[in-house]
Amino acid sequence: MIKFGLKQLFSYNVHLGHHKTRWNPQVSPFLYGIRNNVHIINLEYTFYMLRRSLYFIKEIIANRGNILFLNLTIGTYKYLLKKLNKTGQFVANFKYIGGLLTNFRNVKSCYRTLRKMKRLPSAIIVTKLSACPTIVQEAKKLNIPIIGIVDSNNNPNNFTYPIPGNAESIVSIKFYYALFIKAIKSGINKRKFYFLRRYRRKVM
Repeated sequence: MIKFGLKQLFSYNVHLGHHKTRWNPQVSPFLYGIRNNVHIINLEYTFYMLRRSLYFIKEIIANRGNILFLNLTIGTYKYLLKKLNKTGQFVANFKYIGGLLTNFRNVKSCYRTLRKMKRLPSAIIVTKLSACPTIVQEAKKLNIPIIGIVDSNNNPNNFTYPIPGNAESIVSIKFYYALFIKAIKSGINKRKFYFLRRYRRKVM
C-alpha cells in the first residue's frame, strides 16, 4: 500500500479548485464548499479515489500492461521524465495530437518520446484533460481507461478513474506524479515476484 494522507493532500494544495464562476455542476459531489470565491475540493473523496487509482495502476503494470502519461503542464516534464527513468513507461509532452490512439502507428512518430512505444497503452494518465478533450473519444472507442485529475471545472464522467483535485498547480501535479510512479514501481516489483515464483515451480 502506497502511504499518503489528508495532511499531505492539503499541504500540496490539492484542495484548491477554480474561481466559483468557473465550475462544472457534474463535479459538485466532490466539492466541500467555497472559500474566498474559490471552490474547495473535498479531500476525503480525493483520498479514496486516488488510492483506488494507484491500485489500478499497480495491477496494470504487474500484469505486463503499460501506461502513457499526457503531460500538458509546463514545468513538470523534466521532473516526470526523471521519475519515469527505467520504468518502461512513456510520456507525450505539451500537446496532444489527434489520432494518437486511433492512428497510433503513424501519429506516435510525431513525439520523440514515443517512437520506441510498440503498442497502445493499457491506460492513460492525464492531469489536465481540458487541454486535450479529443482523447476521451479516442480512448472510449478503443476501451482504454483514463486516470486523471478532476478539477472543479471538469466533468468527472470523462474519466474511468477520476481523482478530484487541483489540476493547475505544479506543486500538486508533481505530487500526483510521485504517487503514480510509486504505484508503477510497486507493480514492477509484483511482476518480478510472479516471474520468480513461476520460475521456481518449473525448476522444482
